[in-house]
Amino acid sequence: MRLVFQSIWALVGASTYLGAVARAAGVLDIGLVFPRTNATYSPADDFPIVFAAQNSKLAEHLKPSVWYKVVNLTADNTESLIDSHFEHDWEFNWTSADPYLMWEHIKIRGEGKLRVIWRPRWTSCDQSHETVGLARNRTADNFLVDFEIRASGEKADLVAATNNGNGENCPNAGVGIDVTDKTLEAPILYSAHETCAVLGSSSPTPISNPCKVKIDKAAVESMAAVDLKRRCRGAYPPSECPKGGLANPRFAVVGVSTLAAVLGAALFLV
Repeated sequence: MRLVFQSIWALVGASTYLGAVARAAGVLDIGLVFPRTNATYSPADDFPIVFAAQNSKLAEHLKPSVWYKVVNLTADNTESLIDSHFEHDWEFNWTSADPYLMWEHIKIRGEGKLRVIWRPRWTSCDQSHETVGLARNRTADNFLVDFEIRASGEKADLVAATNNGNGENCPNAGVGIDVTDKTLEAPILYSAHETCAVLGSSSPTPISNPCKVKIDKAAVESMAAVDLKRRCRGAYPPSECPKGGLANPRFAVVGVSTLAAVLGAALFLV
């Protein structure tokens, strides 16, 4: 995965200012919902890593994405605790779902200390020159979430973890992006243009709080259904896949597209 990104996209052609378009204003909040910093969990074959975008309607023209990886802080051999390939770069497929959830389950075996390293990116209007351009933004530093795996630790439970308390004093940090109610058109290639969002110049930086995201039992069950459907599409489907394949009525009622509309779980799970 790419770890270094251009701060400004290269632009071709002359810019044409096509006017500002009214839209909702507010703060887009992107953060790691689970696991929580300094928590201790028990080993699991399906340990969840969950990101969320709150006020997700503001992401329509920002094209946000999240890069993350999980590293072992206990031993030099990462594979002794987790598989070494858990590094991803996810793009948000914008929907009206709020919050917008992105997740993956990883297998954690044994005991030790782990760290989730992640960084968000997003696009906005660049008005620093005579012509409008596209700015590729990212945080100055990576976000770090350290947690421990012990046999005596608590089970990874999304419902319990996200509904315990009112979300104040959140141990996890995130990024708040101040989005104004204006959009502009920036040239990309020849006569083609792209709509970009104009960001505010908030000072201090808008506060992010991933702990405000609440995940209930129904959402967890829906996430599991999406995961099962993904596995049933694979070359080696599990035994719990319904007979008759994906056309089975069991999947007709709760399909991926329906769940995506509810959870913001777009087709990054392929």
